[in-house]
Amino acid sequence: MSQIILNGLTTEQLKELLVEVIAEHLSSASSVLSAAHSSQDQPTYLTRAEAAKLLQISLPTLNDYTKRGVISSYRIGANVRYKFSDIESALQERNFTTKRKGGRHGA
Repeated sequence: MSQIILNGLTTEQLKELLVEVIAEHLSSASSVLSAAHSSQDQPTYLTRAEAAKLLQISLPTLNDYTKRGVISSYRIGANVRYKFSDIESALQERNFTTKRKGGRHGA
């Protein structure tokens, strides 16, 4: 650690040194924050189980939706992943109707 000898420094010189040190620390903290922010811009990927749970469907149904192109999947290595934004879109586009075929509904 470097040492600062205050003997012989004026108040102005001490202030300048402190401003330099603080500016260096703020600069490094700013770069760390910007790196963290840029990593948050990356899409969030979900596993098959997480996607199925979020959509409240079974894994075979998720597989069927993927094959039919209702939801896009992405292969990362040997794993299948789903973008969180794609899942959100699927939830918004999903048709929730109260009319059902067959049975005794509304009775």
